Amino acid sequence: MNFNLIAFLTVAMLLSSQHLYAKLTELSVGLATMRDEVQNSASLPAGDHVYRGAKLAINLKKKVLEKYGVKFKLEPFFYHNSDLSALKTSIKACESNIIALHGYDYSSQSIIASKNHLTCKLPMFTPTSTANSLGLFKDYIFQVPFNNNDQAIFLAKVSVEKIKADSILVLSAKDCAYCNDLASSYLKELKKILNKNEVKISEFSYLQDELDSDKLIDFVRSIKKGKTLLFIPSYSQEVKKVISILKSGKIEATLLGSDGWATLGESVLQQAMSGSQLELYMLLHWHKSIDVAKSKNFISKYIKNYSAYPNHISALSFDTMNIIIEGVLGLKEYSREKLNSKIKEIGEFEGVTGKIDLVNKLSSRSIYLVDVKNGLVIDEN
Repeated sequence: MNFNLIAFLTVAMLLSSQHLYAKLTELSVGLATMRDEVQNSASLPAGDHVYRGAKLAINLKKKVLEKYGVKFKLEPFFYHNSDLSALKTSIKACESNIIALHGYDYSSQSIIASKNHLTCKLPMFTPTSTANSLGLFKDYIFQVPFNNNDQAIFLAKVSVEKIKADSILVLSAKDCAYCNDLASSYLKELKKILNKNEVKISEFSYLQDELDSDKLIDFVRSIKKGKTLLFIPSYSQEVKKVISILKSGKIEATLLGSDGWATLGESVLQQAMSGSQLELYMLLHWHKSIDVAKSKNFISKYIKNYSAYPNHISALSFDTMNIIIEGVLGLKEYSREKLNSKIKEIGEFEGVTGKIDLVNKLSSRSIYLVDVKNGLVIDEN
């Protein structure tokens, strides 16, 4: 091969490369999360898990996106822990030029934001919101995690068959959409598998800022019978409060929780239960001990990029962004409407957290039961 031919081929490759990158279409994807607020409320960077999972997905698919002439720009929409703040954020997102939005953190926020997303036809992909109602939408609202009904079925089974509770107390906050939705689903499933009078079931409702310590302790003591189980469908901040109250009353019981318990991380609850007579079990969407190639690869890439282990929130966030990327690839026209149609055509997506059915909303993913004290998975569906 002579020098002139080599020079020609080199110049041709450079021009081709420049031409390829010059044609890249930049697509903005919104990321709606309480990143700063969650981070400031914890002793660990809990708020970063959503951002890190989403960013990692984009980085790992950068070359694939470029082959299709696309590059992603992650546009943050950070908001405060209130439904009003989430509502305002949804309005800003609708008015922006983003093609899709990855968010929001809590079910109540996703529910209130969904109305605006439907109106402005902005696809919303919820990485961590599990409210049953979010799975009823046919367009523009895509629920990535398993829903509260999925959790309830597994939790009810665990309560009866694994924990073998003699008395069950459902402790839920009236002013928490996620808590009420899950409590209702749990009670419904529990009654399906229990014979009449087989287990004593009680309910204790309260307002999050008005939980009376003495009333709760007295109530728990009044319903104690053999193996006493307290089911608490809530977030870790609230669970910490309940644990503190039960510790002060020297209550011996088993506490069972939902995926919301992982908001601040397992270590926070481990510290809270230290020195108590309590056993704690919680659900997770994903766990680092899962022996699957896709999961192991995710952990490896996450540690390489962030020098830290991922948790189930970062895994869900990673899957959510990959779903958006999959929807964009191959589109002839980059619009919110076209992306919505493409996602419905994809139907089922297999991610780190398992198979996600985006059309029929049927989850075939595993749900993991974790012993909070030692951080180990002790059961899965």
